Amino acid sequence: VWLVHSQWMPVVDEAIAHLPTPGGAIAQGRLQWPDNEPRALTRLTEPSFLHIIVDPLNAEDHSQVADVQVEFQERRLQLASLFGFVRVAYPAQFNLRLEREWLAPWWGSRRPFLLAALGAGIVAVLMLMWTLLALAAAWAVRTVAFFSDRAGGYAACCRLAGAALMPGAALMGMGILCYALGLLPLIGVLMVYGLHLVVSVGYLFLAPFYLEKLETVAAATNPFAAPSQTSDEAAPANPFSGEPPPNV
Repeated sequence: VWLVHSQWMPVVDEAIAHLPTPGGAIAQGRLQWPDNEPRALTRLTEPSFLHIIVDPLNAEDHSQVADVQVEFQERRLQLASLFGFVRVAYPAQFNLRLEREWLAPWWGSRRPFLLAALGAGIVAVLMLMWTLLALAAAWAVRTVAFFSDRAGGYAACCRLAGAALMPGAALMGMGILCYALGLLPLIGVLMVYGLHLVVSVGYLFLAPFYLEKLETVAAATNPFAAPSQTSDEAAPANPFSGEPPPNV
């Protein structure tokens, strides 16, 4: 959310400020623009997180120069990044006025709520993903525990799997933070993503070895073992100590 707030939304503000007068619109599944000349609504910086281009007639093949590039074309919106590109046709019933006087207050009034919705959505999706991953990885944890003679039921292994995902998630969070600060390129974020999977798998494999051993559990529940005296109530009073017995 901080990445979107600090790096993407200022670019959207800049694009709105550079809209021509009179502006255009997206109506009836088509981009309506005052002229047919392609233009970039944002400046390129280093690093460039987001770039917005308008090409009403699809006249040019714009090379990707930013981590995420948005192109408004005649009948579709094209999104390009390191992961590839996707083209989305404008819905026939979708209408949007691309006029600075109208779009600037519309965007400014909805910007905080969009950030809040983005944060809530990320939290909900991550909690769901971590829960499903913990449920699936619990079987692997239980298998390692079984062959290493460690105690632990499915519920305990599920909790252990969920905890084992936390170091990798923290590493991924640091990678996103470094990317937002310009200390790491987008390809570096992909490398951190792969590394955070390795860390999570490593914790999943090593964590079962810290569970209690089966022989320790068996000794604790052995009915033939000598009873342990853990409290004053369980231990009989020593008649030779010279002290009064308990509860007297």
